[in-house]
Parts: sequence; C-alpha cells; structure tokens
Amino acid sequence: SGFTNGKLCPTSVTFGTVLSMYAAADRLRKENLSMNQSRSWLTRNVEASTQRIVSDVEYLGWGAENAERVLEWIIGLSERERRSRGIDSADESRCGTSDHDMFIRPCVQHFVTTCHAWANSGKGIDAAERCESLKNRNISLYKSTGYAE
Repeated sequence: SGFTNGKLCPTSVTFGTVLSMYAAADRLRKENLSMNQSRSWLTRNVEASTQRIVSDVEYLGWGAENAERVLEWIIGLSERERRSRGIDSADESRCGTSDHDMFIRPCVQHFVTTCHAWANSGKGIDAAERCESLKNRNISLYKSTGYAE
C-alpha cells in the first residue's frame, strides 16, 4: 500500500470513516436544502431559487460517487499490499496474525456503507444498479481472496 508501519499509518477504520462521511453527504445535503426551503421568513429571489434547485440536482449522488471511489481505493490498496507481501488466497487463513492485522482491507461494512450512500443519493434506478454491482463485486472479492473480516 506504500504506508509504513508507524503511529500515523492509516487503517481500514481510517478509510471507513472517510467513506462514511461521503455516504452521509447526500442525506445531509437534502436535509439542509429542505430546512432552507421550509423557512417562510427567508426571502427568496425566484430566479436564484430555481438556479439553486438545478445546482442541487447536479450534485445528486456526489457523496455516493465519492464513497464508491474511496471503496475502490481501499480495494486497490489491499490488492497492492497482498502482492507486495506475496500473499495469495491460500495464505489468507493466516489473517489473525499481527502481520496481517496492518492490512488495509475492504470489509462488508465498507460495501454496506457505500450501498447505503447510493440508496440515499436520490438517483433511483441508477443507484439500485450501482448497489447490485457492489454486491457482485463483494461476492467476487470474497471468492477470489477467501478471507473473512
């Protein structure tokens, strides 16, 4: 992965936290937009309001797209780490050893968080298809690596 063992070495938890924040971004954006629209005392210019809605539509799925980008980063780091240490699927049974504990590896929670981000993205059918694709990727990784979380 290019990270050396040390006090500041990022872990799966570090990446998972970033992924979670991106996953929450679309939901928080929608909540903020609806809160601003419900304030009757807030004076609005109709034209500016229309532009704001168009701008928000452009950002639909921004958090989910970035959550998926971070998930792909985690997967890539994991694969590079496995190759650099010469670990194949048969060696994954040793995951409990301290040497393997430092791996940055994807886990089910990373996939679930990313799917949750897509579910909250407002992208409808496209989001459902992305979730299906992520589920298939999770199954494929499980079959190819064989390691448990």
